[in-house]
Amino acid sequence: METGCMWVKRVRTGSNSLQLMKPSSMASPYTTTQTALTHLHYYHQHRISFPCLIPKPPNLISILSPRLLSTAASIHDNPKRSSKVLLKGMTYIELEKWVQSHGYRPGQALMLWKRLYGDGIWAQRIDELEGLNKDFKKMLSKHAEFMALSLKDMRIASDGTRKLLFTMDDGLVIETVVIPCDRGRTTVCVSSQVGCAMNCQFCYTGRMGLRRHLTTAEIVDQAVFARRLLSREVGSVTNVVFMGMGEPLHNVENVIKAADIMVHEQGLQFSPRKVTISTSGLVPQLKRFLHESNCSLAVSLNATTDEIRNWIMPINRKYKLGLLLETLREELQVKHNYKVLFEYVMLSGVNDSFEDAKRLIDLVQGIPCKINLISFNSHSGSEFRSTSEERMIEFRNILAEGGCTVFLRLSRGDDQMAACGQLGKPVKLFICGFLQIFLKFIDTEQFQRLRDLKQLGLAHTVYPGAVHSRFEHSLGVYWLAGNAVHTIANHQGLELGIEHFDIQTVKLAGLLHDVGHGPFSHVFEREFLPRVGIKWSHEDMSVDMIDYIVDEHNIDVDPEILKKVKEMIIASSEHPSQKSTRKKNFLYDIVANGRNGIDVDKFDYIVRDSRACGLGCNFQFQRLTETMRVMDDEICYRAKDYLTIHKLFATRADLHRTVYTHAKVKAIELMLIDSLTKANNFLHISSSIQQPADFWKIDDSIMKTIETDPRPELKEARDLILRIKRRDLYQFCNEFSVPKEKMEYFKAVTPEDIVCSQKSGHITLKEEDVAVSNVRIDLTRGKDNPLQSINCLKFQDYDSNEKFTIRDDRISHLLPAFYQDMIVRVYSKKPELVEAVSEAFVNFQYKTLGMKAQVHATPEKKKHR
Repeated sequence: METGCMWVKRVRTGSNSLQLMKPSSMASPYTTTQTALTHLHYYHQHRISFPCLIPKPPNLISILSPRLLSTAASIHDNPKRSSKVLLKGMTYIELEKWVQSHGYRPGQALMLWKRLYGDGIWAQRIDELEGLNKDFKKMLSKHAEFMALSLKDMRIASDGTRKLLFTMDDGLVIETVVIPCDRGRTTVCVSSQVGCAMNCQFCYTGRMGLRRHLTTAEIVDQAVFARRLLSREVGSVTNVVFMGMGEPLHNVENVIKAADIMVHEQGLQFSPRKVTISTSGLVPQLKRFLHESNCSLAVSLNATTDEIRNWIMPINRKYKLGLLLETLREELQVKHNYKVLFEYVMLSGVNDSFEDAKRLIDLVQGIPCKINLISFNSHSGSEFRSTSEERMIEFRNILAEGGCTVFLRLSRGDDQMAACGQLGKPVKLFICGFLQIFLKFIDTEQFQRLRDLKQLGLAHTVYPGAVHSRFEHSLGVYWLAGNAVHTIANHQGLELGIEHFDIQTVKLAGLLHDVGHGPFSHVFEREFLPRVGIKWSHEDMSVDMIDYIVDEHNIDVDPEILKKVKEMIIASSEHPSQKSTRKKNFLYDIVANGRNGIDVDKFDYIVRDSRACGLGCNFQFQRLTETMRVMDDEICYRAKDYLTIHKLFATRADLHRTVYTHAKVKAIELMLIDSLTKANNFLHISSSIQQPADFWKIDDSIMKTIETDPRPELKEARDLILRIKRRDLYQFCNEFSVPKEKMEYFKAVTPEDIVCSQKSGHITLKEEDVAVSNVRIDLTRGKDNPLQSINCLKFQDYDSNEKFTIRDDRISHLLPAFYQDMIVRVYSKKPELVEAVSEAFVNFQYKTLGMKAQVHATPEKKKHR
């Protein structure tokens, strides 16, 4: 809650400014994890605030430790100060005791108190303490500090409203507003925090995130400064409202203490009725305030249903509207002649219907109250609009007819960002706020679960280095997504209207895109679940898991961000979203590209998987991310980079052939699928995918669970896992590639097809003796050329606005003319049946294809093993 404005006059009253020095090595961007960690450690050791670490948005937390990031972005409640005591941080009783502890009598404390807060002195320096004992003043100069704030700037709006900008000892800046009134009343609006953690959607300060709480002295000094600077100019300051930056009751200890100092009869002498503390609805702190303070209370209501209030005021997710109002009814029963002030910011089309007015009348029944209707004050980045004056008057009339005491509050100082909801500078602090959100997701057990999901499932049984996890991959995609969107923003940000909100949304989508992934890479989703008759996708579960994490951990994140993040995660060809209603469609192509298959998810896993498996990788994603450009709302690439794009798809296909579908890897996967199927009825594996609360508990360790569970019902499943561990695998018999002319209509081969192709012999095969793997490998678009059929748009050079699709006859003739393979592999589940299965497989080829399609015969030594 706050006040803010556009200024006609600017008065500089000080030269205080924060200058941050950085090591020379910071001049270049981070290129390695070690470099990033080193610099982050340097800044943490020197206690430099994390946002200052980024002169421009690029890639900071590529693959950094969440623990280090949490340390760097931590909020410090107390600023660094000297050993001197801040006098304005003490109540009168505390000041009296402190004066006595230095050997002086209580009367000296009263004289000092009056010079700090009364008699028109409002002392800020030792030489302003006239009439005090010389020795007492000497002691004060040695042990006491008078000023908690330094005035940095004062801005004057066209209506006379003043916005004071104060710098504190740690370099942070807060804003205070002084509002003069024609009726002889002047109000000072003080801040209670640097930033705010409540994240109210209509509030500019909420976009800052919380940096730290203000101390008692820093709160009190705002009121003292207002009286000292402006009493002669705008008249005596008569009212104090805690409606500046921050949620006052989130800093309840210091706020109550500051309010007590302000209303002290020998000090600032404000009437308790003239000091108003505002809250968004922290119920426990609200109770404490009503018990301990006689000052007035204002509650930001702003909605008449939980649904709307959950959206615009996330605190409502924890303390519902009903709980808040019932608490007020109970607490105000014992406070006589006390009325709460309900503040209601009018948002066009959100909370200003006549039905809202009628519900509001019902909601406040039984609560002694007044209602302030406040016009929404616009600010950059907000999609809300203010309700028209005519509508506000009609809304007010309905409330008045319902027996409510209601007022319209006019905007003051909004031409200089000094009106309600406009304070703060989120532009620089937004990075820290989003970093907090990233860390809040990372530091959950649901995201940490990704450490226990191997990126390549069971491929590590063949490629020992392939033990990297979905956790590493998710951080990598986060970094690459940020890199890509920053590149576009640096070249076309103004043209495309890219905002910091867009950049952080894309990065969050990259971070969370795999949070709903199942165990064992894609085996769980594509092999096991279809076997038990369930259709399921990890993208859909990622969307559900995000909602679950937000609710479970009370993460205050903009609902609009969540909506866009979820759309970006499912923005693939298999999960099309309604693109016609989306703005900035090109942003949805960065993490999961449903238009042409070129996305940073592939960039990361192709390079990461190739390195982990010891394979070479000559695909250079940097060539694409550094030169891409947006044309007609779509990401395009230079025409001369067509070979780089082809390498992307070709490398992916090579990984599928040599790693992901390696014959031995598939044998182990087939055994695992059989084991999971046999264990399913007892462990209820498939039923756990219905709810995120159950699903996140499943990871690759389920294999160990089956292996070590002694129950006899799991014997068959357990024996299969033990066979995997002992390398007693299903025996690969042979394979063939389906001829390309038959591929379009070729049906997947089943064990039944092989068994039915067996001729008479001394061994009769059964379906449970045979396992079949149908492997389809392509360049992401089936039989079509990705350079042509997937609408991969190009541009000639940076000065060209032409985009076109590259035709087959205009590219290298060395590239393939066909873009899909289908490989059928057959396995014998028992070593002694290899010969019989191999013969049946050959018979199947003659019967189906009219020829023997396999390249080589099954080795004799394998047949007679």
